[in-house]
Amino acid sequence: MQAQTKQGADENTYLQKLISLRDEKLKQEGLGDVNRNQGYKNVLNSGNVNLNTPFTFVAYGESFTIDGNLNL
Repeated sequence: MQAQTKQGADENTYLQKLISLRDEKLKQEGLGDVNRNQGYKNVLNSGNVNLNTPFTFVAYGESFTIDGNLNL
């Protein structure tokens, strides 16, 4: 079940909008690429908002699998 904000939007919708606004601001100010943000959006789109492992994160053309094993 998705958490609801006070205005009724679910958490995923809120985070998608927040990341998009951040993308726009970074582009406006010429502060670098927004590739990492696309990785965040991909995780949200997967429905794995709890970041249950394993999951894959793609940024800067590279794919990273997060398996939860920290190998400490």
